[in-house]
Amino acid sequence: MLQKKRVNCCICGNTLCSKCAASSNVIHVLMPQLGLVASRAPPEPWRQCTACSTLLEKRQKDIQDIEQALEDADMGQIVTLLGDTYSYEPESKYGDEQGRPYHLEGVRAFSTNYTSRGGSTPLLAAVKAQSATPAGADVESIRKLIEMGADVNAVHEKTQETALLAAVTMCAEGTDLEAVCRVLVNNGADIRPKSSTGKGALLVAAENEKMDKIAKILLSSESGSGG
Repeated sequence: MLQKKRVNCCICGNTLCSKCAASSNVIHVLMPQLGLVASRAPPEPWRQCTACSTLLEKRQKDIQDIEQALEDADMGQIVTLLGDTYSYEPESKYGDEQGRPYHLEGVRAFSTNYTSRGGSTPLLAAVKAQSATPAGADVESIRKLIEMGADVNAVHEKTQETALLAAVTMCAEGTDLEAVCRVLVNNGADIRPKSSTGKGALLVAAENEKMDKIAKILLSSESGSGG
């Protein structure tokens, strides 16, 4: 008598029972982002336990939400999503082929340096949000992101701007971001990177006679680094 072939979840490797098997065309590349690694080549069609399938559906929605939040520079939503974690237990009670239980506990949903499809990061979005707020009103969001591990020298993939260069450029356009520039410089922001236009933060400041204070902040960074 032929033994019925066992079917396993292509994500967690747990043996599937008829009640928890689910077929899905979820993009396989999402799995490494959650620390989920297929234990074998996925079968066709891919089979997932309902717990993994539900988690990936949530992941897809979270990605849509953070992409929109970055586009809108919605700092409340961005900080909320960055603080989100995933915890779950697969529904399969059988374990994987080696009998090992599989679960996630407190896996962070997003890196603080998540880069959107548009090339932005949470810190860059926080700087851009300043144009819609009173001067200095959102400095705490910038501090919060830095405390969470945001890279102050992360570069926008399309404009090549860093958070500091974006802030200095906005100062040149009339937005008072002296406090923002000071926070970024005090936390190690490099003044040397240039945008896709070929200008660096110091040159942008030097071209505007009203930006003496910003130039001094930038120069203090130079002297402090010894370069």
